[in-house]
Amino acid sequence: MRSMDFIKVALLVMAVMLVAVFRPVSGSQAGNEKAMSIEGTITAISPDTGNVTVDSGSGSVTLTAPPEIDIQSFQVGDEVTVEHSSNGIITLIMKKD
Repeated sequence: MRSMDFIKVALLVMAVMLVAVFRPVSGSQAGNEKAMSIEGTITAISPDTGNVTVDSGSGSVTLTAPPEIDIQSFQVGDEVTVEHSSNGIITLIMKKD
């Protein structure tokens, strides 16, 4: 009987751990992601894939524009400011004046 109690406790502990590790992220937690920004020159752009490569002068980064961000009016050589999430998704792209 004692080994049965031990097994029950061990299973309960594992279940709690799994719930803690694999719990879904709520909208409020997902919205707390820190926005990032880069200013530079577009060195590559692909409207088909949404990929935009920006050279800031100290390095290049390739970011991805979701379908709701229109990048059709941008081209290689444009000076831009790009706001993006830490996972590289563009949230705003603007040509610099």
